[in-house]
Amino acid sequence: MRLTPTLRLVAIAVLVFVATAAIWWFVGYQIGKGLLEEAGGGPTWRAAYGFREGGAARLLFVAVLSALALGVSAAAEGAARWALLAGVAFAAALTLGAREGALAGTLLFVLSVGAVDEATGGGLWLAAAGLGIVVAFAEVLDLPFTAGQAAIAVVLRGLLYWLPLLAGPHLAVRYATGKVGSR
Repeated sequence: MRLTPTLRLVAIAVLVFVATAAIWWFVGYQIGKGLLEEAGGGPTWRAAYGFREGGAARLLFVAVLSALALGVSAAAEGAARWALLAGVAFAAALTLGAREGALAGTLLFVLSVGAVDEATGGGLWLAAAGLGIVVAFAEVLDLPFTAGQAAIAVVLRGLLYWLPLLAGPHLAVRYATGKVGSR
């Protein structure tokens, strides 16, 4: 059965959502909770990143956003590509009602999907990891963590939440269609 572009986008988003949810809530969140309980930032960690009402819906939205941004990135060239990605980023930020660090994180995330799309091979993983940490840093700015607590949160969130969201659509496209990258 040939997948239509819209069905492919939904399938990729669901795969990325399930993988990221499993990695984050079964591994990343638990490690962070343990480390930050010892460091004194446990309540902030649980309030910001725990499995709560709306958390799964937000993750699903970001997974769809990731697949959509990859499609936009693959469809356009040059300056039009970045303008379209910026438009998607601003629309997503407005939809989420994002402010301050969450706004910056959403914008950086969408632009990072486009940047990871340009990477190949092992560079894809390095780009996704580095940009995941940058997005996590923007996200953590507004939280009342100490410097050490924030460093733990940035590394865990960047590598176990944002990295799967950045690299996941590329892997789904690669293994579902046999294409390497979307470009």
